[in-house]
Amino acid sequence: ALPICTSVKCPPLSATGCKPVVSPGACCPLCAAMLRILYDKDKLDSFAKIIKKPITAFDIIQKIRLHISVPQCDVFGYLSIESEIVILIIPTDEHPKQLQIEACNKEAEKIDSLINTDSPTLASHVPLSALIASQVQVSSPVSSSSNLGLPLLLHIVCILISVMLKM
Repeated sequence: ALPICTSVKCPPLSATGCKPVVSPGACCPLCAAMLRILYDKDKLDSFAKIIKKPITAFDIIQKIRLHISVPQCDVFGYLSIESEIVILIIPTDEHPKQLQIEACNKEAEKIDSLINTDSPTLASHVPLSALIASQVQVSSPVSSSSNLGLPLLLHIVCILISVMLKM
């Protein structure tokens, strides 16, 4: 944790049962998917000269938002001190269900794949064609459902064995 974070009181997580992510430079964890994106600065500078205005992280985030197809997920982002673009894909509900978190995770994985495969889908948007590589980190569920599944399975196996023994 960052030294400054010792004095920060983080709010409770928006959802129970999520393994949160902490974005670079942040103190508090979030139930979100995070992309860390490397970009070609020279390419962005060339685009900026052509359109005669700078291309900002906000411009890139707005273009990425167009590729999110789940309406319950929103996109936020910033330029980190390591000069990478950090994108957070976060459920819009105040207390999202596990399914919503999973949907946002899938959206992040989709964007990650589009960037890492140099997809024409992204390359057709001027600033997005400058994105070189991405690394995704998702809020994986704390597997409470799989913990419930094992005792149930054992219970069924025991019933089957007792029925077979009575035959």
